[in-house]
Parts: sequence; structure tokens; C-alpha cells
Amino acid sequence: MLTLYTDAACTSAVGASVSLSAYVDHSEGSQDLPFYLADKEADPGDTGTIEVVDETNPGVDNIIFSLVDNNPGGGQVVTEFKLASTLLGLDSAVAGASLSLGNQIIAGVSGAVEVYVRFTNARETIGVSADIEPWVSGVIARAIA
Repeated sequence: MLTLYTDAACTSAVGASVSLSAYVDHSEGSQDLPFYLADKEADPGDTGTIEVVDETNPGVDNIIFSLVDNNPGGGQVVTEFKLASTLLGLDSAVAGASLSLGNQIIAGVSGAVEVYVRFTNARETIGVSADIEPWVSGVIARAIA
């Protein structure tokens, strides 16, 4: 199972929320956050012998990472976020677009894939928003042939 982590060692899984500062006057500016997507359960020994692939067309279709709004109209919106596989890639990323992670991720910590997120607040009301969640296309883990 692919899990999103806040650290490269994949010891701190993203819980129910990630705290971001957002002010009604937008003085915080854009915030860039690194995350790491890994499947530690499929290869706990980090042997590099297990791959994670798309479940529909394994090894052919790309694995897709995106953010979803589980409460449309009720807080932050997906278009306030950009996704990229590198920090520099955030500059040209399209707000609200999904991110293709390729057709294979090697399971284990050493195969963790970097996912960078840029948050640019557009909300002008005071409140706490926890309605944006990560989503990954359906995947399976299998031995590398």
C-alpha cells in the first residue's frame, strides 16, 4: 500500500491533516512542501525485489497521484495546490493537475518517490480547512520479473 510520508526515511506518515499557514491577506505567500510516497509494507526488508504498478494495466499505465476536495465549496480548493516530482518543477506545474509517477515504483524506503506540493492560499475567510486529501490510482504490489 502506497503511503505518503513527511520525511525521506519514511518514518512519519501523513495523518489526517498537514498544517499550513494561511492568512486572509495572503501575506504568507506560497508554501512548498516535500513528501515521499512509498510502500514499506510490501517490502519491509527494503530488498528492491517488489514493485508497485497500476492495477488495471500493470507495468504499462502510469501511477497517478492527485489531491481531491472531499468538501467542495467548504474551504481550500484543489486549484490552490501544484504537484511536481522536483522542487523546480513546481514553477511550471499546473494548479490542480494530477502528477504522473511513472509506471513502476520500487517498494521499500529506498524506492520512495518524491512529491512536491506548492500551496498558494486563495481563501479569504477565517477558519480551519481539512477537506483536501491525497489520492493515488489503484495499484498492486508484485515481484519484479
